[in-house]
Amino acid sequence: MSRISARRTVATSFLVNVSDIVLSLTVAIISGSVVMLSQALQGVADLLTSGLLLVGVRQANRRADRKYRFGYGRELYFWILMSAISMLTLTSSISFYLGWQRWLHPEPITNLPWALAVLAVGLFTNGYAVTVSFRRLHLSHAGKFWRKLKHSSLIETKATLILDCMGVTAAAVGMTALIIFALTGDGRFDGLGAMIIGAVTAILAVKLVMEAKDAIIGKRATDDIEQAIARAALKGTGVKGVLDLRTMYLGSERLLVNMEVHLDEGLHTRQIEELTDEIKRKVKRAVPMVRHIQVEVETPRRRSARA
Repeated sequence: MSRISARRTVATSFLVNVSDIVLSLTVAIISGSVVMLSQALQGVADLLTSGLLLVGVRQANRRADRKYRFGYGRELYFWILMSAISMLTLTSSISFYLGWQRWLHPEPITNLPWALAVLAVGLFTNGYAVTVSFRRLHLSHAGKFWRKLKHSSLIETKATLILDCMGVTAAAVGMTALIIFALTGDGRFDGLGAMIIGAVTAILAVKLVMEAKDAIIGKRATDDIEQAIARAALKGTGVKGVLDLRTMYLGSERLLVNMEVHLDEGLHTRQIEELTDEIKRKVKRAVPMVRHIQVEVETPRRRSARA
């Protein structure tokens, strides 16, 4: 289990975005650089997204009630989708448009050292935020990093990782564009940098939309997690096999499990009830993210006849 909370991960990204906006917008005004303006806009998008994620994390932690019997964990997916759409439709398009206009109508940039200094600060702060998200993913799932990024249920952490990687990329692209401008004096590179930042923002926003879509539809657990659930159910006496196993994420590290098991013949009703309760305890002990589990008793013959 991760020792870094979802709230800390999202809050770190939120504070980094606040500093990015203030510094970038100030330098954009005094320098006239659209790269710095794009950096500020990208910070606004990240701030909006991380703010919505904070709301989503808080809402998702509410307890189940009579209306939402499985809790509010899936509400987090809605807020992630809303933030990704705002990034895609507003920030990326505005950055690209401003860059395109500067490419067509290049203008000189003043106070270039200040702009480069702010971008260097942004590179450092976003890099730190990336390490926080990386550590949470690293501690929460086994295997290689790309497998963790693809299969982890920590969607809010993957969202902040994408946002902070976008911040690092934007800062690096902006620094490169301004350095080339300083060497060549060609103001079009300022516009080119802004267009690249807009394009990168759009690509990562689409990635975030796809993550939210999969979660909203009802993404299942990975093969290794389902195998661990099946192994836990088969431990002990009385269980002959797992006939069917279905899982669905109810939120970050919250899993719903529905399974059909084949038990020994001749068990009494009380024995069956005790055995199914024992299966539930073993599964939750082996896979702590399992929050709700339903165990049905079936036989291979009855199951095939019903199918």
